[in-house]
Amino acid sequence: MRFTVLLLSAACVIAMALPSSRADDSAGVADPIRVHLDNAKAVNTKAKQQAIDVLRTACEKAINSAVGGKQSDQAALLKSQDQAFNIAGTLPSSPALKQAVDDYREAITLADANLDRAYSRAVRHYAAQNESEKALAVEQEKSRLHQQHAPAIDPPVRQDTTSPEAIAQTLQQAKAKYRIDVNEATKTLTGKIDARLNAVMNAGQFQPAKNLQAIAAALKNDGQIPDHATDPEVITAVASYRHAIQSANIRMARAYSLAVSNLTRARQLDRADTLQKEFITAELSDIDLNAVSDDGAGPPDTTYVLGRNLPEFLTTAEHWDMHPRGGIFLQRRAYIRSKNGDFLNRDFTCDLWFTTETTGTSIFIGLGEGRGRPADELPFNSLALCIASPDANEGAVGFLRPDGQIDTIGHLTTAGDYVARIERAGNILSMSIGDEDADGTFNARFSTTISDTTVLAPFMTTHNAHIFFGGGRFWKIRYINGKPPAIIPDGVVKSIMRG
Repeated sequence: MRFTVLLLSAACVIAMALPSSRADDSAGVADPIRVHLDNAKAVNTKAKQQAIDVLRTACEKAINSAVGGKQSDQAALLKSQDQAFNIAGTLPSSPALKQAVDDYREAITLADANLDRAYSRAVRHYAAQNESEKALAVEQEKSRLHQQHAPAIDPPVRQDTTSPEAIAQTLQQAKAKYRIDVNEATKTLTGKIDARLNAVMNAGQFQPAKNLQAIAAALKNDGQIPDHATDPEVITAVASYRHAIQSANIRMARAYSLAVSNLTRARQLDRADTLQKEFITAELSDIDLNAVSDDGAGPPDTTYVLGRNLPEFLTTAEHWDMHPRGGIFLQRRAYIRSKNGDFLNRDFTCDLWFTTETTGTSIFIGLGEGRGRPADELPFNSLALCIASPDANEGAVGFLRPDGQIDTIGHLTTAGDYVARIERAGNILSMSIGDEDADGTFNARFSTTISDTTVLAPFMTTHNAHIFFGGGRFWKIRYINGKPPAIIPDGVVKSIMRG
C-alpha cells in the first residue's frame, strides 16, 4: 500500500482550509489561522499513526509467510525486528520488508513536509495581518517541534536491554541475521555460477564449461570459494560475495564485542569470558572495528548548519573561520572530511550548500582521501567537483579525475549560493551542481556520472572514500541514507553553531 495519495489529499485539505483574508479578532470568535494549524497537526498525527499501522501489518504478513515456508531463522529475525519497532521504534532492516519500510519513510516524510508547509502558511497569514507576535509565536512553535526529534504519537515504553537475558537475546538475533546473510550471499553466488555454466555449455565451449563445473562443485561440496576463476562474470560475482561476507562478519563481530562489553558492565564476567572465547573461536575477534563504520550505517538523516563546531560524522586537522554571512570558510588546500571512508559501500545522498565569491575561491567537493597534494591545490586521490570563482575561467565547474585532469561540465558565472549533490545508487556515482526550491526540490544545472568507480578510481577502498569539501564558504550539509525522495523537506535542522 502506498501513502502518497492519502497524504497529498490531506495537504490539499489543509491548503484549502487556510484563510486568504484577515482573521476575525472579535471577542469570542476562534482564531481561524490557529484552528487550521491545529487541524494540520491532527492530520499529521493521524497520517503517522496510519503509516505505523500499515508497517506493523506488513511485518505480521512477512512473519506468517516465513513461518508458512518453514524458514525458522527468517521468522525469528522478522519477529525480533517487529518487536524492536513496536517497542523502540527501530525500523526493520530485513530485505523482505524493504518496500514497506521505504513506504513508511515516504509517508512520514510527506506528513512532516505537509505540516511544515502549514506552519509556514500560518506565519505568512499572521504577517500579512500585521500580527507579528502571533507570527513569531508560530515560528517558535515550529522551531521547538523540529528540535524535539520526537514522533507525533506517544512512543512506546522501551524494553530493558541491559539485563544478561536481554544481551543474550540481542546476540541471538544477530546470529540469526548472520546465518541469513551468509546463506543469501552463497545462494546468489551459486546462482550466478550456474547461470554462467549453462550459458557456456549452450555455446558449446568445452574448456570454460569444465572450469566452471569444477568451481560450482567445489562451492557446493565444501564451500570453497574459487580464487582461480577467469570468467569475468564469475570474478565479479565472487567479489560481490566476498564483500557481502565481509560486511556480515563485521556486523557479527560488532555484536559479539558489544555483548562482551555489556556483560562486563553487568558484572557477568563468567558469561563475558565464555562469550569472548566463542568470539575468538569464530575467528571474528581480529577484525578492527575502529576501521569500519557502525553496522554499515552512515550518518543520521539530518541537515546540519555549519558553524563553530562540526557535525559528529565530520573531522579535520585544518583551521576554518566563521564567515561574516554565516557558515564557515576554508582556505585553499584545507579540507573537512567524513570520519568514515566507506561511502562506496552504500547508497547515499549528500547535499552541501556553498557560496561562490566574486574572486579568489577554488572549491572542491567530492569523494576520496580528503587531503591536499603537496605540490599543488588539487585534492589527493579523489573524484571531485572543482568550482572556480566567477572571475576565474568564467566560473568553470569541472570534474576532477584521479590523474589531475579536470573536465569542464558547466559554468557558474554569477557569484552566489548553490547546492552540490553527491549521490550513489548501486554502482553509479553522480555529482551535480544546482539549487533547491523552497519546498526542497533539487534542480541540477549540470552533473557528471561515474558508472564504475573501480575502473576510474581503483585506488579507492572501503576505507579511503571519504566525503570531503574545502576551499571556500560552506554553510549547510545534509546527509540521507539511500536515494532521497524527489522533494526533501528541510524540516529537521540541527544547528551546531554554538557549543
